[in-house]
Amino acid sequence: LFSTANTTLAGVWLSIAYLRTRNLWFPTALHFAWNWTMGVFFGIPISGLRIERPLIITSNDGPAWLTGGDYGSEGGAAATVVLIAAIPVIWRARWLRVSPEMNATLLDRAPNREAAINLGLRGEYRGED
Repeated sequence: LFSTANTTLAGVWLSIAYLRTRNLWFPTALHFAWNWTMGVFFGIPISGLRIERPLIITSNDGPAWLTGGDYGSEGGAAATVVLIAAIPVIWRARWLRVSPEMNATLLDRAPNREAAINLGLRGEYRGED
């Protein structure tokens, strides 16, 4: 149950990261950083896969509902809490914005010079002339 909910929450988190920047590099980097930190750094299983030689050897001795057990932290309540906290952080981060280059591209391609998707996420595009 937690693994499915966390996969959905991660999808929302990464989607908002894309919508805030209109750049696929940022959500890709977030996903890579999450997996690298969990697997390579801490040695925690990532979706059930374990890294052979992590930098730090840790254990998940807590209850499986909290730690995710053998599936890893992505299958536990701890990741749910982290993702629920991370979504508004990415949503409201003032330092995240559409780059000037991407903004120019969006303006050139937008029908009637209006954004194709506007979810109240603040970027550089204003849609006003």
